[in-house]
Amino acid sequence: MRADTRVPAQFRRWTATAGAITLVLVLTACATVAKVAVTEVVVSLTRVMTDKAGGTVIRQSGRLRMARLAGDLAEAALAAYLAQEGSRQDGWTLVVTRRAGGAPRSEVFSIAADTKLYARTDGQTLQTFDPGKRMIVIEARTTDSTVAVLDSPEEPVRSKDSLKIGAVRGITDIDLDTGRTSGEHKGSDLHAGWGISPRNGTVVARTKGRPTLSDCATVSPGAWTDQITATAPYGDYCLITSEGRFGALHIGATGTDFTIWQTVAATP
Repeated sequence: MRADTRVPAQFRRWTATAGAITLVLVLTACATVAKVAVTEVVVSLTRVMTDKAGGTVIRQSGRLRMARLAGDLAEAALAAYLAQEGSRQDGWTLVVTRRAGGAPRSEVFSIAADTKLYARTDGQTLQTFDPGKRMIVIEARTTDSTVAVLDSPEEPVRSKDSLKIGAVRGITDIDLDTGRTSGEHKGSDLHAGWGISPRNGTVVARTKGRPTLSDCATVSPGAWTDQITATAPYGDYCLITSEGRFGALHIGATGTDFTIWQTVAATP
Protein backbone atom coordinates (compact mmCIF):
# COMPACT_ATOMS: atom_id res chain seq x y z
CA MET A 1 0.00 0.00 0.00
CA ARG A 2 1.36 3.48 -0.95
CA ALA A 3 2.18 5.72 2.01
CA ASP A 4 0.19 8.94 2.41
CA THR A 5 2.73 11.76 1.86
CA ARG A 6 0.29 14.64 2.22
CA VAL A 7 1.16 17.16 4.93
CA PRO A 8 -1.69 17.53 7.45
CA ALA A 9 -3.32 20.98 7.47
CA GLN A 10 -2.68 21.26 11.21
CA PHE A 11 1.06 20.74 10.65
CA ARG A 12 1.12 23.39 7.91
CA ARG A 13 -0.56 25.87 10.24
CA TRP A 14 1.89 25.01 13.00
CA THR A 15 4.84 25.52 10.61
CA ALA A 16 3.60 28.98 9.57
CA THR A 17 3.07 29.93 13.22
CA ALA A 18 6.51 28.64 14.16
CA GLY A 19 8.06 30.72 11.37
CA ALA A 20 6.34 33.84 12.67
CA ILE A 21 7.48 33.09 16.23
CA THR A 22 11.04 32.62 14.97
CA LEU A 23 10.91 36.01 13.27
CA VAL A 24 9.66 37.66 16.47
CA LEU A 25 12.50 36.09 18.45
CA VAL A 26 15.05 37.14 15.84
CA LEU A 27 13.76 40.73 15.93
CA THR A 28 14.00 40.69 19.71
CA ALA A 29 17.50 39.21 19.95
CA CYS A 30 19.28 40.71 16.94
CA ALA A 31 22.67 42.33 17.51
CA THR A 32 23.14 46.09 17.48
CA VAL A 33 24.51 47.79 14.37
CA ALA A 34 26.36 51.07 14.85
CA LYS A 35 24.18 54.10 14.22
CA VAL A 36 25.35 56.65 11.64
CA ALA A 37 25.43 60.36 12.40
CA VAL A 38 23.18 62.59 10.31
CA THR A 39 25.10 63.92 7.31
CA GLU A 40 24.96 67.51 6.10
CA VAL A 41 24.13 66.35 2.57
CA VAL A 42 20.39 66.19 1.90
CA VAL A 43 19.22 64.84 -1.45
CA SER A 44 16.18 66.37 -3.13
CA LEU A 45 14.44 64.34 -5.79
CA THR A 46 11.47 64.56 -8.09
CA ARG A 47 9.72 61.58 -9.66
CA VAL A 48 7.53 61.29 -12.73
CA MET A 49 5.25 58.24 -12.74
CA THR A 50 2.24 56.80 -14.53
CA ASP A 51 -0.72 55.70 -12.44
CA LYS A 52 -2.99 52.70 -13.08
CA ALA A 53 -5.31 54.80 -15.22
CA GLY A 54 -2.42 55.95 -17.41
CA GLY A 55 -2.28 59.46 -15.99
CA THR A 56 0.92 61.30 -15.14
CA VAL A 57 1.80 61.67 -11.46
CA ILE A 58 4.53 63.99 -10.17
CA ARG A 59 6.01 63.54 -6.71
CA GLN A 60 8.41 66.32 -5.83
CA SER A 61 10.16 67.77 -2.85
CA GLY A 62 12.77 70.23 -1.74
CA ARG A 63 14.72 72.22 -4.27
CA LEU A 64 13.43 70.51 -7.43
CA ARG A 65 10.03 71.87 -8.45
CA MET A 66 8.54 70.30 -11.56
CA ALA A 67 5.61 71.23 -13.80
CA ARG A 68 4.15 69.44 -16.82
CA LEU A 69 4.27 71.60 -19.96
CA ALA A 70 2.99 69.27 -22.69
CA GLY A 71 2.07 65.63 -23.18
CA ASP A 72 1.18 62.86 -25.62
CA LEU A 73 3.44 64.28 -28.32
CA ALA A 74 4.39 62.20 -31.34
CA GLU A 75 7.93 62.58 -32.71
CA ALA A 76 7.03 65.35 -35.19
CA ALA A 77 4.94 67.24 -32.61
CA LEU A 78 7.76 66.98 -30.05
CA ALA A 79 10.31 68.34 -32.52
CA ALA A 80 8.00 71.24 -33.40
CA TYR A 81 7.33 71.99 -29.73
CA LEU A 82 11.02 72.05 -28.81
CA ALA A 83 11.88 74.14 -31.86
CA GLN A 84 9.30 76.71 -30.85
CA GLU A 85 9.90 76.72 -27.12
CA GLY A 86 13.63 75.94 -27.09
CA SER A 87 15.43 75.00 -23.89
CA ARG A 88 14.55 76.92 -20.76
CA GLN A 89 16.76 79.76 -19.60
CA ASP A 90 15.49 79.75 -16.02
CA GLY A 91 15.78 76.04 -15.31
CA TRP A 92 15.68 72.67 -17.00
CA THR A 93 13.52 71.03 -19.65
CA LEU A 94 12.83 67.33 -19.09
CA VAL A 95 11.60 65.19 -21.99
CA VAL A 96 10.30 61.71 -21.11
CA THR A 97 9.58 59.44 -24.06
CA ARG A 98 7.63 56.21 -23.60
CA ARG A 99 6.63 53.62 -26.19
CA ALA A 100 2.97 52.65 -26.16
CA GLY A 101 2.14 50.05 -28.80
CA GLY A 102 5.45 50.69 -30.53
CA ALA A 103 4.79 54.38 -31.21
CA PRO A 104 6.87 56.77 -29.06
CA ARG A 105 4.93 59.42 -27.16
CA SER A 106 6.61 62.16 -25.18
CA GLU A 107 5.88 64.46 -22.28
CA VAL A 108 7.70 67.71 -21.55
CA PHE A 109 8.31 69.11 -18.06
CA SER A 110 10.04 72.09 -16.54
CA ILE A 111 12.31 71.76 -13.50
CA ALA A 112 13.07 74.87 -11.48
CA ALA A 113 16.74 74.31 -10.62
CA ASP A 114 20.06 75.85 -11.58
CA THR A 115 22.46 73.07 -10.59
CA LYS A 116 23.86 69.87 -12.04
CA LEU A 117 21.18 67.18 -12.06
CA TYR A 118 21.15 63.39 -12.14
CA ALA A 119 18.48 61.13 -13.59
CA ARG A 120 17.70 57.44 -13.45
CA THR A 121 14.98 55.13 -14.73
CA ASP A 122 14.45 51.39 -15.32
CA GLY A 123 17.56 50.44 -13.38
CA GLN A 124 19.79 52.33 -15.84
CA THR A 125 23.07 53.86 -14.73
CA LEU A 126 22.68 57.26 -13.11
CA GLN A 127 22.99 59.91 -15.84
CA THR A 128 24.66 63.27 -15.20
CA PHE A 129 23.47 66.53 -16.75
CA ASP A 130 25.53 69.73 -16.54
CA PRO A 131 23.72 73.07 -16.12
CA GLY A 132 24.90 74.30 -19.53
CA LYS A 133 22.79 71.70 -21.33
CA ARG A 134 19.47 72.79 -19.82
CA MET A 135 17.74 69.73 -21.26
CA ILE A 136 17.31 66.17 -20.00
CA VAL A 137 16.02 63.53 -22.42
CA ILE A 138 14.94 60.19 -20.96
CA GLU A 139 13.97 57.12 -23.00
CA ALA A 140 11.76 55.05 -20.69
CA ARG A 141 11.61 51.36 -21.51
CA THR A 142 8.03 50.80 -20.39
CA THR A 143 4.87 52.86 -20.11
CA ASP A 144 4.89 52.58 -16.30
CA SER A 145 8.57 53.39 -15.76
CA THR A 146 9.34 55.84 -12.97
CA VAL A 147 11.81 58.59 -13.84
CA ALA A 148 13.73 60.06 -10.91
CA VAL A 149 15.65 63.33 -11.06
CA LEU A 150 18.01 64.07 -8.16
CA ASP A 151 20.26 66.99 -7.25
CA SER A 152 23.07 64.81 -5.91
CA PRO A 153 24.68 61.48 -6.86
CA GLU A 154 25.38 60.74 -3.20
CA GLU A 155 23.32 58.43 -1.03
CA PRO A 156 23.82 59.99 2.40
CA VAL A 157 22.71 57.81 5.30
CA ARG A 158 20.50 59.42 7.92
CA SER A 159 20.39 56.34 10.15
CA LYS A 160 21.38 52.69 9.99
CA ASP A 161 20.62 50.14 12.68
CA SER A 162 19.32 46.71 13.49
CA LEU A 163 15.62 46.37 14.18
CA LYS A 164 15.30 45.85 17.91
CA ILE A 165 11.56 45.56 18.37
CA GLY A 166 9.41 42.56 19.20
CA ALA A 167 6.35 41.41 21.10
CA VAL A 168 8.52 39.44 23.55
CA ARG A 169 10.25 42.61 24.80
CA GLY A 170 7.12 44.75 24.76
CA ILE A 171 8.83 47.33 22.51
CA THR A 172 6.78 46.70 19.40
CA ASP A 173 7.09 49.85 17.28
CA ILE A 174 9.77 52.09 15.77
CA ASP A 175 9.69 55.52 14.17
CA LEU A 176 12.36 55.19 11.47
CA ASP A 177 12.56 58.96 10.95
CA THR A 178 13.65 59.56 14.55
CA GLY A 179 14.82 56.12 15.68
CA ARG A 180 12.46 56.17 18.65
CA THR A 181 11.01 52.84 19.80
CA SER A 182 7.91 52.32 21.91
CA GLY A 183 5.10 49.95 22.74
CA GLU A 184 2.42 51.91 20.89
CA HIS A 185 1.55 52.58 17.25
CA LYS A 186 1.34 56.38 17.37
CA GLY A 187 3.85 57.89 14.94
CA SER A 188 5.55 54.56 14.23
CA ASP A 189 6.68 53.26 10.83
CA LEU A 190 7.04 49.54 11.61
CA HIS A 191 5.25 47.30 14.09
CA ALA A 192 6.46 43.87 15.22
CA GLY A 193 3.78 41.41 16.23
CA TRP A 194 3.37 38.12 14.37
CA GLY A 195 5.83 39.45 11.81
CA ILE A 196 6.55 43.03 10.71
CA SER A 197 3.87 45.44 9.53
CA PRO A 198 4.17 48.98 8.10
CA ARG A 199 2.21 51.63 9.99
CA ASN A 200 0.88 55.16 9.51
CA GLY A 201 1.37 55.37 5.76
CA THR A 202 4.77 53.68 5.56
CA VAL A 203 5.03 51.56 2.41
CA VAL A 204 7.45 48.91 1.16
CA ALA A 205 8.37 47.28 -2.15
CA ARG A 206 10.21 43.97 -2.37
CA THR A 207 13.50 44.03 -4.28
CA LYS A 208 16.07 41.55 -5.58
CA GLY A 209 19.02 42.12 -3.28
CA ARG A 210 19.78 45.13 -1.11
CA PRO A 211 18.55 48.26 -2.92
CA THR A 212 20.22 51.63 -3.36
CA LEU A 213 18.52 55.00 -3.05
CA SER A 214 18.24 55.34 -6.83
CA ASP A 215 16.75 51.82 -6.99
CA CYS A 216 14.02 52.86 -4.57
CA ALA A 217 13.44 56.20 -6.27
CA THR A 218 12.52 54.40 -9.51
CA VAL A 219 10.13 51.80 -8.08
CA SER A 220 6.86 51.88 -10.03
CA PRO A 221 3.76 53.11 -8.13
CA GLY A 222 2.02 49.74 -8.32
CA ALA A 223 4.86 47.95 -6.51
CA TRP A 224 4.44 49.83 -3.23
CA THR A 225 2.32 48.18 -0.55
CA ASP A 226 1.56 48.55 3.15
CA GLN A 227 1.76 44.80 3.74
CA ILE A 228 4.61 42.37 4.44
CA THR A 229 3.63 38.71 4.13
CA ALA A 230 3.90 37.26 7.65
CA THR A 231 4.54 33.69 6.47
CA ALA A 232 7.23 34.64 3.93
CA PRO A 233 8.78 37.93 5.06
CA TYR A 234 12.46 37.25 4.50
CA GLY A 235 14.18 39.36 1.88
CA ASP A 236 14.98 42.94 0.92
CA TYR A 237 12.64 45.90 0.56
CA CYS A 238 12.64 49.54 -0.40
CA LEU A 239 10.56 51.63 1.95
CA ILE A 240 9.19 55.13 2.29
CA THR A 241 8.64 56.27 5.86
CA SER A 242 5.53 57.98 7.17
CA GLU A 243 7.38 61.31 6.78
CA GLY A 244 8.36 60.47 3.19
CA ARG A 245 12.04 59.51 3.49
CA PHE A 246 13.44 56.68 1.41
CA GLY A 247 15.03 53.68 3.05
CA ALA A 248 15.92 50.00 2.75
CA LEU A 249 14.80 47.12 4.95
CA HIS A 250 16.42 43.68 5.17
CA ILE A 251 14.51 40.93 6.96
CA GLY A 252 16.72 37.90 7.52
CA ALA A 253 16.53 34.63 9.41
CA THR A 254 19.35 35.74 11.73
CA GLY A 255 18.68 39.46 11.93
CA THR A 256 16.80 42.41 10.54
CA ASP A 257 18.25 45.84 9.76
CA PHE A 258 17.29 49.07 8.08
CA THR A 259 18.89 52.08 6.38
CA ILE A 260 17.21 55.48 6.05
CA TRP A 261 18.71 57.91 3.54
CA GLN A 262 18.91 61.64 4.11
CA THR A 263 16.32 62.70 1.54
CA VAL A 264 13.80 65.50 1.55
CA ALA A 265 10.38 64.07 2.23
CA ALA A 266 8.58 62.75 -0.87
CA THR A 267 5.43 60.64 -0.76
CA PRO A 268 4.98 57.47 -2.91
